Amino acid sequence: MRRMGPSDDFNDMMIDTRLMDAGFEGDPYTWTNKRVWKRLDRVLYSKEWTDTYNSTRVQHLPRRLSDHHPLFITAAKTENRKPSSFRIQNMWLNHPQFL
Repeated sequence: MRRMGPSDDFNDMMIDTRLMDAGFEGDPYTWTNKRVWKRLDRVLYSKEWTDTYNSTRVQHLPRRLSDHHPLFITAAKTENRKPSSFRIQNMWLNHPQFL
């Protein structure tokens, strides 16, 4: 029988709750004690989140005073625009009353 560790528990929790990792930009590690570097901090989101915010970006900012990198999260809601049905006709450009 395989022994389960904390990362297995965490992955199981993500599967059970249907949460997804948002990924990141920047330094791959979010914590250090100056000997060991780890990615301890993550941003998780649900399907409901993506229904509202279809663009989410996570940045690992530089560490200053803490042993953790701050995470900067940008979430945007972009509208799905339908293509316009308007089409210009070249003959309109030649009409004397155009513009």
